[in-house]
Amino acid sequence: MKQVLILLTLFLASLSASAQSFPYLNLKSADGKEQSVNTERLKIVFTADNFMATDASGKTTQVALSNLASMYFSLTPASDMQHGDVNRDGVVDVSDVTTLISMILGEIPVDKDVADIDGNGTVDVSDVTALINLILS
Repeated sequence: MKQVLILLTLFLASLSASAQSFPYLNLKSADGKEQSVNTERLKIVFTADNFMATDASGKTTQVALSNLASMYFSLTPASDMQHGDVNRDGVVDVSDVTTLISMILGEIPVDKDVADIDGNGTVDVSDVTALINLILS
């Protein structure tokens, strides 16, 4: 665990000195499952047993350190994201609708990679309708 903390600290120090910005922290579990966390105002906490990351919207992602195989900053989200998983928690449900509405109202940053549900290039109320239809289908 100390090695992970040291590497993360060094990487974050080098990231702040670089001009490149990475919008995602991708986490890979030992079972191969990948998930992404938005890095805007990202808060990371290590406990004795867990890695926890909280993004600007308040969404917290938690992974047991014993199950954390790797983590890396990326320009793109993890590849196994489900269509409609706006809050990137691995489940498409009503909380994604809430997150999408918060994006449209400007309460949280718009993540066009996941928010443009209908694929028309804009994020608006038609995406909310498409997401609700997706959940109900």
